Amino acid sequence: MKKILILSIILNVFFSLNIFGEGEGVLIDGLYYVLFEESDEAIVANGNNTWNGELRIPEKITYNEKDYTVAYIKSLAFMNCNGLTQVFIPSSIKDILHVYQNLDRYKNPFIYCINLDSINVDHDNQYLTSQDGVLFDKEEKGLYAYPSGNSRVSYNVPEGTTRIYDLAFEGSKNLACIQIPTSVNRIGGSAFAGCTLDALVIHGILKDDITQDIFQYMDTSTVIYTQICQIEKIQKFYKGKVLPLSDYSLRISELHQLKGNETIFDLQGRRLSRIPEKGMYIKDGKKYVK
Repeated sequence: MKKILILSIILNVFFSLNIFGEGEGVLIDGLYYVLFEESDEAIVANGNNTWNGELRIPEKITYNEKDYTVAYIKSLAFMNCNGLTQVFIPSSIKDILHVYQNLDRYKNPFIYCINLDSINVDHDNQYLTSQDGVLFDKEEKGLYAYPSGNSRVSYNVPEGTTRIYDLAFEGSKNLACIQIPTSVNRIGGSAFAGCTLDALVIHGILKDDITQDIFQYMDTSTVIYTQICQIEKIQKFYKGKVLPLSDYSLRISELHQLKGNETIFDLQGRRLSRIPEKGMYIKDGKKYVK
């Protein structure tokens, strides 16, 4: 599935022979940039960017004795950068740009960075911010990118977030449950591609038309819990189970009340023969995270 997803991204997201977007890419201190002479600005470009360990994107770079402010990052700029563990985004970065600048759906530069634990943004940045290692716009309305190598097994999208962008959680293998608050009314395409969730809990009503794009490349073993009024809409495009929110609340309540000798259940109430290697489980009526 990974190869299929990569091919789909290349065809549907890039669809361009010039991987640097505009102008010619130059390599400076291990990163590819596109330089703009008139504005003295630089973009971290879509190239063969590779990095091991912690990366601090610079605020300024020098090329041919001229200084440039690093102002943008191209979406997918660090795609498949498996050695990257942490990234620090400086105050100079204004936005995450797609190859085609009129497309604002793609805000995740870290696709398939399978060891990326956290994304951090300078507090003085006026356009972007991070919360618990997750990349947002400054107002924390849009969730841009979740670090796919983070060890958390559950994540609650903060209340007040209204939009989850395309590919935001792509490849987050450690997550077993994502809780989406009532404030979220828009979820981008392939937002959960490559995830192996036990449960996706959507508390609110999605404002935009629900399409297949949202659930593309999502593991169909995931159970989606949502408002009764949008169950049918989701079922049109998702082949896995879609259940009402009340079932999720009831199941958790029942599992917390279970007592017994080393009785282990998953979050869907299925009895397990042993404690799972990762994820959330219920043991003797108590919820555990591993």
